[in-house]
Amino acid sequence: MNFSFLPKYLPYFNYGAIVTVFISICVVFLGTILGVVLAFGQRSKFKPLVWLANLYVWIFRGTPMMVQIMIAFALIHINAPTFQVGILGVDLSRLIPGILIISMNSGAYVSETVRAGINAVPKGQLEAAYSLGIRPKCDALCDFATSYQKYPASVGE
Repeated sequence: MNFSFLPKYLPYFNYGAIVTVFISICVVFLGTILGVVLAFGQRSKFKPLVWLANLYVWIFRGTPMMVQIMIAFALIHINAPTFQVGILGVDLSRLIPGILIISMNSGAYVSETVRAGINAVPKGQLEAAYSLGIRPKCDALCDFATSYQKYPASVGE
């Protein structure tokens, strides 16, 4: 096999790797923020917020990511510029919806992980923390003691 053509295309491979790392960093950052917000929304005492957060997680975990991406590209039209790098053009009107939809999908999975981690704290450890004077700062977001058994972690969904 003759691989002598590869050095000619090495800058394009490097550029593709840089764009991939950029997309991954954006998705992890946005998905983590969204997931934590959704996890606290699922544990809230405000029932419409709990219902909306659960519906969001149910929809995004229940549909394939490819379907979500296709719907996003069909519905989200952003007039963003395209800039050229060599023969490749980076079309931001396609990059931004891709990052958003993958972040939204990732946020649904992160929210379940965070919620399950919060629910996994045994009641005895919470009581021990309270006896040491460690109290939750915000009652609406950190009401562990009263709603511990209310939303058990759903494994394998």
